[in-house]
Amino acid sequence: MHVPPHHVKVKVSYAALNSSCDFVIRSIPKTFSTLKVPEWEFSGRIVEVGADVREEFRVGASVFGFLYQTKSALFTFKEMQGALAEYVVANVDFVALKPSNATEAQAAYLPIAFVGMKTLDVGRVGPGDSILVVGGSGAIGTALVQMAKHVVGKQGRVVATCSKSKMDFVEGLGADEVIDYKQDVGAYLLWQPQI
Repeated sequence: MHVPPHHVKVKVSYAALNSSCDFVIRSIPKTFSTLKVPEWEFSGRIVEVGADVREEFRVGASVFGFLYQTKSALFTFKEMQGALAEYVVANVDFVALKPSNATEAQAAYLPIAFVGMKTLDVGRVGPGDSILVVGGSGAIGTALVQMAKHVVGKQGRVVATCSKSKMDFVEGLGADEVIDYKQDVGAYLLWQPQI
């Protein structure tokens, strides 16, 4: 496997499994004539570096990252490379050194957690606020419900949507209220203007 400039080759230790992975794995053999590997978030150790890679990304460094996919790869699955592989080649713009206080298993989930953190930051969510998390049982939703509850505190409110079968799970993550996503969420919000 050739390592292009600005990329690193990583021996994968862990991959974060998203809720859609089961569907993708079952669908791949029926849909494609060539092997496609699912999942995008990973952790592991660098085994090879391409040209133009910053000095901190050296062979042996523990890293985590996200396998950026082009729009054509996302919608056609062409050239799709996933993290459920022994090795991945990743653009260093989407790779970071693993924090020393995180395990490799925890680090594989960090890219998902960063999306949740950015959502709270952009939404300027703070103590005492109310927030609606759409898709509370998905990969980002599960992280966002937990982080949101931590940020809004006991005075704030986290409301999440999900399927009926996942409501107890999402409530266990810290949601104050869980709504079946098949319910008219718009009508619910009309009666809850503070969310």
